Amino acid sequence: MTQFQTVIDIHGVCFQFDTTEVLQNISMTISAASVNAILGQNGSGKTTLLRLILGLLQPTAGDISICGRSTFPGASAALKRLVSVVPQTEPVSFDLNVQEYVLLGRAPHLPLFRMPNHHDRAIVLQSIRTVGIEHLMFRPVSSLSGGENQLARIARALTQETDIILLDEPTAHLDLSNIKIVTGIMRRLAHEGKTIVYTTNDPNIVSIAADRVFMLKDHRLAASGAPAKVFTAQNLSYVYGVDVEVFVKNGRPYVLIEQDYS
Repeated sequence: MTQFQTVIDIHGVCFQFDTTEVLQNISMTISAASVNAILGQNGSGKTTLLRLILGLLQPTAGDISICGRSTFPGASAALKRLVSVVPQTEPVSFDLNVQEYVLLGRAPHLPLFRMPNHHDRAIVLQSIRTVGIEHLMFRPVSSLSGGENQLARIARALTQETDIILLDEPTAHLDLSNIKIVTGIMRRLAHEGKTIVYTTNDPNIVSIAADRVFMLKDHRLAASGAPAKVFTAQNLSYVYGVDVEVFVKNGRPYVLIEQDYS
């Protein structure tokens, strides 16, 4: 676990693509060993914000620091030791099996021309066991289902051995069984000291997994805090532009769309 209580600090960040404002004056702090959701409609800037945290994009204004270290052009090699990412989808160019694919996560730890050793392979095996796909180790990645692919991507991120893991829409297109598995893994990783940040457009996935949510609307931060505090009908109706009903079960808020059947 990192020694910094605040592991991600985003201050006054704006991002503009050509003449289009994608993010405007975003400020947030993310604490160690927690699960954090970035919630908003499609096109609200969620994935762009992840790419800014990763250092793949640079803010047009404001700054981002990871574990006290500012992100800047050329810092990606150092950031790969701090932050790993689970993309929503990823084409696999070669016909790798799951074990070979997960092994790619060790790349930031391998000096040039050094082959993976026993230690690297032990980490791969442990990561595969953590997400429960030992039975798929020698299956081609191209033959996996959507849920199996997502678990393989998470295992690959775990082999990178970073304290911070970013996930872009990790439950998109998954069935209920796999949603339970993926959200359970995120909770367990936070309990073990990892910091999890994920994007979603589904507030109920936030209620299931997140300690804190950052709600985006019109490329700005509309509200942030514990889901139980900020998931009000007023806030969610503003973010999504539809009337919703919020009900609470076991202390967690869940959201239904109000539908007029008349």
